Amino acid sequence: MKKLAPLWGAGIGLLLAIPLTAVTYLINQLTAWPFPPFTFFDWFSRILPGDLLTFGIDLMIDSLRLVGGAEAVSNAKTAEQLMAVGMFLTGSAIAGAIFFLLMRLIGKSNWLIGIAAGILFA
Repeated sequence: MKKLAPLWGAGIGLLLAIPLTAVTYLINQLTAWPFPPFTFFDWFSRILPGDLLTFGIDLMIDSLRLVGGAEAVSNAKTAEQLMAVGMFLTGSAIAGAIFFLLMRLIGKSNWLIGIAAGILFA
């Protein structure tokens, strides 16, 4: 069971991120506050090397043209938004796995460590 600790953490991180994403999307729609997955995606795209980003955009546009024809531009924005949410959920799963791994390495369960990690990732 101890070998599954990071896997459990990834699952719990993902399960907590899904309602968080839904609630923050609702808040975004009601108040025009920034939506965390889009903010994370914008930040991430700024730190990527330009060649890698250009390759990714070209690959996405070519794929959408192959599938959708002339509507590639409107579909590209939707695909970008889906990628942003997917990256946010994946990042949350990775954060949960790292947290559970660190808790396993520390060897004791302490609610203060959980609060500190929650503040760090908030």
